[in-house]
Amino acid sequence: MRSLRRFVALTGVMGALLVGLGLTTSVPAIAADPPRVDIYLPPPPPAYVPPNDWTGPYIGVRGGYSWGRFDITTQHHEWELPFRGFDFGVGFGVNYQPPGSRVVIGADIDIMRSWQRGEHVKEWGCGCYTYTLTTDWGPTWVGTGAVRLGFLLTDRVMVYGRVGIAGGIASFHAALDVSNGQNTWNVWDATATVAGFGWTWGVGIEAMLGDRVSAFAEFRRVNLNHASLGNGALTSTQNMFLVGLNIQLGN
Repeated sequence: MRSLRRFVALTGVMGALLVGLGLTTSVPAIAADPPRVDIYLPPPPPAYVPPNDWTGPYIGVRGGYSWGRFDITTQHHEWELPFRGFDFGVGFGVNYQPPGSRVVIGADIDIMRSWQRGEHVKEWGCGCYTYTLTTDWGPTWVGTGAVRLGFLLTDRVMVYGRVGIAGGIASFHAALDVSNGQNTWNVWDATATVAGFGWTWGVGIEAMLGDRVSAFAEFRRVNLNHASLGNGALTSTQNMFLVGLNIQLGN
């Protein structure tokens, strides 16, 4: 009976030991092969690019092609003297963009050298001589000062309108040549210049090309009153298509 009890006790202890060994050997097997867990990491946010601010002064160059005419009116007659040519000049301005607004308020001034000219040649004969009268005319300088109101299509592209005052200088030249078929003599040559003042308006589009440089294209109209001629007047009308670059000086 005592031997049977020992056998049962030994069998119980050995069973418990085997169970314990079985558990201890299975635990590291489970720990050595953990379940796969995928962790999602969102991509980093894009680098912050602050919106463009148009506020501040700027300087620039501009040039283009222009066409127009002088109108000479008297009590009984009217004449039109057409001209066309190129212009080139410089400008200075300032913009203000209210915080959070798509509206840009500004003002600018510019001055341009003009090579617009018109010409008329008249010839007639008298005996053995031929007379040639050559007249030419056109603006030589044009300047404007205007206020601008712009609207941003994007933070870097703006459409705008401008209106203001204008001034200019025009020149009129005449020369009379006489020829006998072999020799030509200049017998008369005169040039007159006259200033004019008036108004201007225009519309355009401007886009930022970088942090400081912008490009623009603009149509501009300039109307000047040059002189009073008794019961008439000498006036001019110019249509200008301009392109240019501006450099922002900071805000």
